[in-house]
Amino acid sequence: DPLAVALTRDLAELYMAERRMPEAELVLRQALALLRGANSPDHVAISLVYNDLAAVLAVEHKRKEAEALFTQALAWLETDFGPDHPMVASSLEPLAALLLSEHRYAEAAEPAERAWRILQSTSLPIGPPDRANALDILGIVYAHTGRVAEALSCAEQAVAMGEAIYGPTHYRVGLFLAHYADALKQTDRKKQ
Repeated sequence: DPLAVALTRDLAELYMAERRMPEAELVLRQALALLRGANSPDHVAISLVYNDLAAVLAVEHKRKEAEALFTQALAWLETDFGPDHPMVASSLEPLAALLLSEHRYAEAAEPAERAWRILQSTSLPIGPPDRANALDILGIVYAHTGRVAEALSCAEQAVAMGEAIYGPTHYRVGLFLAHYADALKQTDRKKQ
C-alpha cells in the first residue's frame, strides 16, 4: 500500500527530526518489509526508504550498512531515471557526507561533485535548500582535499544561500558557517 509506506516514511522523518533514531530505524525497516513484500517491488520507493534508513544508520554509527544502502539506492535510481537525474543526487549527497564523516575525503569528491553537477544542470525545479546543502558538502570535500580556493567559494556561497533561505540565526546556517570557518582556518586566515 503506497499510502502506508508514505505515512511510515513521514513518521520516520518526524522521529529523525526529533533525533529519535531507534524509532526511525524501526519504522523504516517496517516500510522496507512492506515494499519488499509487494508482488512487484518498486525500486524507486525502496531507494527512497534506503536513503532515509541509511541516514539514520549513519547517525547511529552503523556506517558500513548505511554505505551499502546508499550505494544500492544509487544504482536503482540510476537505472530507473538515468545517471543525470536529480533523484540520483538524493543518494550522492548523503553518500558523500557519509564518506566525509569517515575521513575518506578523496572518495567523497566524486559523489559530491557529481551531485552538484546534476543539480546545476537539471531543468527540473530544485529547491534552494538542496543546492545550499550540495554546495556545503562540496566545500568540505574541497577543503579536505587541498582545493582551498574552491572550498572557500563553495562555503561562502552556501552561507549566503543559507542566510537567504533560513535567516541568519538558523542552525543550518550555523553549520555552513562552521564549515566556512574550517576552510578559512586551513588557509591560515584564522582571524576571519
